[in-house]
Amino acid sequence: MNLTSAELARIDWDKGAGLVPVVVQDAGSAAVLMLGYMNREALQRTLETRRVTFFSRSRQRLWQKGETSGNQLQLRAVRLDCDGDTLLLQAIASGPVCHTGTATCFGDTQPPPLAFNRRARAHHRAADRRAHRRQLYRPAAPQRYQTHRAEAR
Repeated sequence: MNLTSAELARIDWDKGAGLVPVVVQDAGSAAVLMLGYMNREALQRTLETRRVTFFSRSRQRLWQKGETSGNQLQLRAVRLDCDGDTLLLQAIASGPVCHTGTATCFGDTQPPPLAFNRRARAHHRAADRRAHRRQLYRPAAPQRYQTHRAEAR
């Protein structure tokens, strides 16, 4: 999902001296991957190339995520928050996102991808159904064994 022209016009560039914070979220798992900043040019380049580009506040220049590591962020969707001063980017990472080598800049404590969770839940539900069926259709012990057990007491 791209921003509409009305949403682009609503971005409050002045609040952050020409920059807006950008929360990057994994498009598959919804895990928060990192926080960066964009100026108008970085956003335009991101929308044109579908590869996430930020503005580096320390180097005072544009940088495309993965330009040195090769771990790029492929843009899937962009959303603007209610105040018009923060962007949410949904992207697919081609490798670890953080410069430290972790999957996210917030450590590797994120939950597994939603697709994995759905498969795991479906597997457990199916296993529960199979166990229930086995119990329902288990042949009853023959009558003579039940009688012998009662007599043995």
